[in-house]
Amino acid sequence: MTRLHTSTYLSPLLFLATASKALAFVLLLIPISMIASAHAQTYSVLYTFTGPDGASPTAGLALDAQGNLYGTTFYGGNTSCDAPYGCGTVFKLDTTGKETVLHSFTQTPDGAYPDAGLVLDAEGNLYGTTIAGGAYSGIYGNGGGTVFEIASAGVETVLYSFCLKANCTDGDSPSGLVRDAQGNLYGTTESGGGHLRSCENLSCGTIFKVYKKGKKFVEDRLYSFTGKADSGNPKAGLVLDSQGNLYGTTTYDWGHDEWGTVFKESVVGGKWKETVLYHFTGGVGTAPTPA
Repeated sequence: MTRLHTSTYLSPLLFLATASKALAFVLLLIPISMIASAHAQTYSVLYTFTGPDGASPTAGLALDAQGNLYGTTFYGGNTSCDAPYGCGTVFKLDTTGKETVLHSFTQTPDGAYPDAGLVLDAEGNLYGTTIAGGAYSGIYGNGGGTVFEIASAGVETVLYSFCLKANCTDGDSPSGLVRDAQGNLYGTTESGGGHLRSCENLSCGTIFKVYKKGKKFVEDRLYSFTGKADSGNPKAGLVLDSQGNLYGTTTYDWGHDEWGTVFKESVVGGKWKETVLYHFTGGVGTAPTPA
């Protein structure tokens, strides 16, 4: 089994058991948050994964107007990829409890190990990332990861494969996405970027934008972390405000014993600029990671 550079790695003995618990826990939160006035809540397992249909869902869910749920599983699916565990899936769970695998990842060229949730647009298309696989080998040798789209018809398309550029200066191992009104996708990569060996002998990660240019999608690196005063190694996605500013967190904070930061990325004078809003000090938390 391929050992991954991620905190979501699960041992083969645990990941199938974790799968049903993880999804059930996430689904439990939905009625509590949506029906605040209810006096009592009912816990229901809507679906239990078995492996070929997915295993170990580690991220949250997307909900459409009809009540269908969409998500990813880190393992499971096509067992010929990282045999016998599988490289992950994208799934749909309808209101009757029927699960449909929309895509099983195969590592090359479509990606492997989706570690974040999905973004759903008004037309029913889904967007997400994988932390490995894709068209290029990546820093760790198992692929730099991808940004992908699952069309409403169920077809998967790779919009961008990371490590297209030498030394993965475009980024490696992307996290979750946020989408603006124009359809541009923004995210972070845990490693890669323009500062080699600056964060524990690795590059420190990036903030990126993937957008359509002509008939194809391209990637712009908006910022490359240095591992110094600006910190590095973001493991979570971004939040986008109405003015187009991006907010996120890092786990590596040079000079503060790797306690991490909260940052803002905004356009100043026509150029993107990163600003550290807060340095964690240990007493109020350390190394912020995805929920």
